[in-house]
Amino acid sequence: METRAFDSSLWEIYTLQSHYHPNVATIAKIISEQFTKQAYNLEDFLDHSYSSMLSAELSKEIKKPPVVEYEIPKKIFFSNPDPAKGDSLLVRLWDFS
Repeated sequence: METRAFDSSLWEIYTLQSHYHPNVATIAKIISEQFTKQAYNLEDFLDHSYSSMLSAELSKEIKKPPVVEYEIPKKIFFSNPDPAKGDSLLVRLWDFS
């Protein structure tokens, strides 16, 4: 019986290579390359923890504020009485009557 364990998680490493966080993408690229040494120092790969990456992200200066939805929709499941605003996508796709 073959488990094919090496085939099962390679797609995760490939996906992590395009991660939005540069540290995660770099580590995934390093892991996906062929290792040339017989042994590696594990601490080289463990420099970044969740807390260190979170603290680095929180200490960054925000260049552009994120876009935030500021208008709360009054009617999500029913037709909007104001035709200028139009119905929500949910109402246009499904009939809740």
